[in-house]
Amino acid sequence: MPSGSVAAETPPPSDATLSASYSRLPEIDGDIHIAPQRPPFSWGKFWYFMGPGWLMSMAYLDPGNLEADLQSGAYSRYELLYVTFWSTVLGGLYQVLAARLGSCTGHHLAEICRAAYPRVVTYAVWIMMELVIIGCDIQEIIWAVGLVASGQASTMTGTYAGQFVMEGFLDLRIAAWKRVAITRVMALGPALVVALLTEYDGFHSDIVSEMINVMQSVQLPFALVPLLTFIANKRLMGELFVYNRCIITALVVGTLVLFGVNYTLVFKTLQQTFALSTNGWMIVAVVAVFYGALVLYLIAFPFLSWYKAKWEDLASTIQHADALQLAA
Repeated sequence: MPSGSVAAETPPPSDATLSASYSRLPEIDGDIHIAPQRPPFSWGKFWYFMGPGWLMSMAYLDPGNLEADLQSGAYSRYELLYVTFWSTVLGGLYQVLAARLGSCTGHHLAEICRAAYPRVVTYAVWIMMELVIIGCDIQEIIWAVGLVASGQASTMTGTYAGQFVMEGFLDLRIAAWKRVAITRVMALGPALVVALLTEYDGFHSDIVSEMINVMQSVQLPFALVPLLTFIANKRLMGELFVYNRCIITALVVGTLVLFGVNYTLVFKTLQQTFALSTNGWMIVAVVAVFYGALVLYLIAFPFLSWYKAKWEDLASTIQHADALQLAA
């Protein structure tokens, strides 16, 4: 049969065959590896992933803080613009690191803390995080009348954060409506007390709001120190761990500066606003000792000899917990 007829009778390869042939890589150890293909774009999936990001952006902006920034800018012009700029840069950087931790391990920070730290430390960090969440809820509820619906996004984000923190630290799985009910009750109780006590006294209401802001600022180490510690763990993060010395140095220095600014704010607030007596300063000193001991423990945890083996096998511990959860 002539060669031309053979070529004419041979059917052309289909699009699927061509796609598979182009996606094949050279054989390695006798196995053929097929490169993953990019999935088709879907608006439904796009909005599915954009929803949480949109809520976080709204809560991160916060209409109340935005108005405060505008008023501060009208008063001080560009003198304090660098504060807003570097705060935004650091906030975005820490969010990227948290996203990297979750993408590499499949677990959020609270779950990894439960797997890594002893039970007592886990409960202590959980209490600190819950105080921050309750403080956010109190402010949102107090200013809800003035802002009407502008705090809905931050309220939803706070509810989700409380759910992840409780499930992560305590391994407590409860229904969503129960979690929302517990969170709202824990927030509405203190908020109602504050509203009743400061109903006709705007000065003390501002003092309470300032106290909540100070309390939230001093809780930052209990989120940032574990985050920086875990992303530098090669066994946990794999190839995506932060190994660049310049990046690590910048993160550590930035975190220390942030802590220093917040602690200075706490000291000035206690000294000027509240004018504590000697007994009051003694109580503050006792609280500061326990607070400092917990922060130092979180910093020194990877270097402690009696927990070094557990720290090195942290990835195996998390994988074992996943296997038990799947088996159940």
